[in-house]
Amino acid sequence: MKPHHIILLFSSLVLFSACHNKYEPITGYWEATFTDSVNFPKQILYFNAENGKLKLTIDEPEDGLLHVPGEHVWFQNDSLHYETVSGIYKYDGKLNPDNGVIKGIRFAGTFYSSPFIIRRISAEALSYYKIPRLKANGDREFSYTYRPPIHAEDGIATGTLAEADIDTSYLVQLVKNILSGKMATVHSLLLVKDNKLVFEEYFHNYNIHDVHKVESVIKTIQSALVGIAIDNGFIPDENEYVSSYFSDRDSTRWIRKNYPVQIRHLLSMTSGLEWKPYNEDGPSDDSEIYLSPDYINYVLNKNLINKPGKTFLYNNRFNFLHQGIIEKTSGMSLDSFAKTFLFSPLGTDEYEWKIIENGNFKFLDALKLSPRTMIKFGMLYLNKGKWNNQQIISPEWVSVSTEKHANAGTLDYGYTWWMKNYTVDGRSFRTIFALGHGEQIIMLIPEANAVFVMTGGNFMLKPQRQDEILTRYILPSLNTKNTTTPVIDLDKLAGSFETNSHEFLTIELRDCVLQVTDPAGRQFSLLPKSGNVYQVENSPLTVTFYLDDSGSLITAYIYNNTQIVDRLIKKEVNKR
Repeated sequence: MKPHHIILLFSSLVLFSACHNKYEPITGYWEATFTDSVNFPKQILYFNAENGKLKLTIDEPEDGLLHVPGEHVWFQNDSLHYETVSGIYKYDGKLNPDNGVIKGIRFAGTFYSSPFIIRRISAEALSYYKIPRLKANGDREFSYTYRPPIHAEDGIATGTLAEADIDTSYLVQLVKNILSGKMATVHSLLLVKDNKLVFEEYFHNYNIHDVHKVESVIKTIQSALVGIAIDNGFIPDENEYVSSYFSDRDSTRWIRKNYPVQIRHLLSMTSGLEWKPYNEDGPSDDSEIYLSPDYINYVLNKNLINKPGKTFLYNNRFNFLHQGIIEKTSGMSLDSFAKTFLFSPLGTDEYEWKIIENGNFKFLDALKLSPRTMIKFGMLYLNKGKWNNQQIISPEWVSVSTEKHANAGTLDYGYTWWMKNYTVDGRSFRTIFALGHGEQIIMLIPEANAVFVMTGGNFMLKPQRQDEILTRYILPSLNTKNTTTPVIDLDKLAGSFETNSHEFLTIELRDCVLQVTDPAGRQFSLLPKSGNVYQVENSPLTVTFYLDDSGSLITAYIYNNTQIVDRLIKKEVNKR
């Protein structure tokens, strides 16, 4: 090695060592607690140094927020600074080297702050939400056997997957993938078939009564409340002009120029209003509105750039206008209105609103629901606005809300409901769903008379997995009535098989799922596709089993699309 190379290498090592030592006091796991614990739940902070830079990942387990990246993170001379949500929230603290505690202030815009204390914690203390499920003895759980939902005296009838003619193997595999970490951050899964709850599973320390942040599902709840206000005569109909409800704000651009925007345009995201959505890399209207002293005026001061009713443009802050309209027309606060006309009739108190003050106005900025409350809401819409024989929402509003009013790329959009058609094994399913960031879903599947609910914490880690979960697990499990092939005895498919190249693989039946170990020792599952056809997990390959009249296995072929790529001979059959 040449002398100048040695010098460069030595300099790099010194620089790395200096950076490493600089950040050593802050690296690792910390827990931040805030004086205002209602608006600011505790955070779990993980600091680590990468390539000489300090990185931060933030979890808020009480709200189900996981893997949110910290912004503008620095630590110098025992002073700490980081930001979140495009700089809307700023955190400044000072480390006391004597006791290892960081004290500081969290600023929300320019008008609100809360003191915080950050203390170091061990990685072991995080197992209650970092690991999907623990056994009673504290060990991590990997295996799974289906259990019917419990009857909780909450008005929801329960049943079993077998009674509902649902293929258990798909759902068993889904849960096992979650437990193994392949599909991390799923918090709950619920499935209703024929008005009975037949599948219910919780992960990451959530349980049947815990409420969960639902993000943009709040839009669909508020859409229902608008419909209820119309049903009860507080609002004439959705064709009313929005400006008529905010005429006292005549200094705003919307009122001054008399924008022809109707309530239905807000609900279908076709207002024509200029709006820059949330962007991790820079400012957005979604975040900058929280710096405004008046949220409603902020929205009413945006430019009209398209003719209302023509162009879909998603807006996260129309909920402030919906709230203002309902409160002005009903004379009730929105939370009281929702309790009186929606949640109490549904027989639930398992919900929480986050209330924020802005000027003289109190806004319901976030909503938490228990998954069972979510499933009730889905059943309400599936049953045309009825719950336990009580008409809570008119069937006319349910119908118009779940019709297409806008094209949103690959999806259709109603009054805050999304729509998409799926085809699974030749059967078409029309789905209608409320969707919130992080994988919060209330999905109606009318053709199967089913409702599917999921909650999760997949906010920043991976792309949303709605399509994968629907097409690989939920919809195929509902497709059993579409098959004319007799049910196969899975035990007869297990055994040792010889391939065309004279190698051997084994197929075992574990927890109602066929598990394959190939010649190289790799393991994967065979997922039922249709009849005697099975999909190879995470692969385009399928396996077709051929049986005789008695149901005994004759042979099996591996296909890549329509092309046979291998033949499997069961050893026991070959010995006859």
